[in-house]
Amino acid sequence: MKDLFNMEVFKNIIKRLFAFMVDWYVSTLFAEIPVLIFQSINAKDLVLVNSVENLPLYQAIIATIIAIIIYTIYFCVLPLKDRKYTAKGQTLGKKLLQIKVVSTDNEDLSFRKLFLRDFVGILVLQGVLTTVIIYVMTIMLEFLPERAFYIIYSIYYIVFFASTVLLVLTKKHRNVQDIISSTTITDI
Repeated sequence: MKDLFNMEVFKNIIKRLFAFMVDWYVSTLFAEIPVLIFQSINAKDLVLVNSVENLPLYQAIIATIIAIIIYTIYFCVLPLKDRKYTAKGQTLGKKLLQIKVVSTDNEDLSFRKLFLRDFVGILVLQGVLTTVIIYVMTIMLEFLPERAFYIIYSIYYIVFFASTVLLVLTKKHRNVQDIISSTTITDI
């Protein structure tokens, strides 16, 4: 608990939070493009409604699959190598906050690690943190009883809470996605 009040630890947690907020916003901007295209096609006018709820099911599924691909490219492919504006292990948010994802097991940062971290650890296990999962859940409501939806969302919140507790209170300050992918966030 003493570590929680360490200013350096607090600063690093805040940097992670702000980097995530930037990345959430940027990835949402790109991931919502297929939804907006379908909304506009159906209305025969420009529509800025970021929801698959009133799309025909086949369009909602297509838009969601494309959004998942965009999310995966942003978080799992782009950080794989150095680019003109970002270093390996960085997204735009991490670049702005001067942090990056690194491996903790002496292996190179790989698609597998980033997929475990950002797709499984955040999108699948902590879905409340992403817009893409809202599309998925909207489609799932077509096939599952509403009660299942609430159970899944409850699980998301429990995992998110546990992840936050791990990040704040453990000695290494790693959360669920860090642990399952053998990664951590470090300053550059």
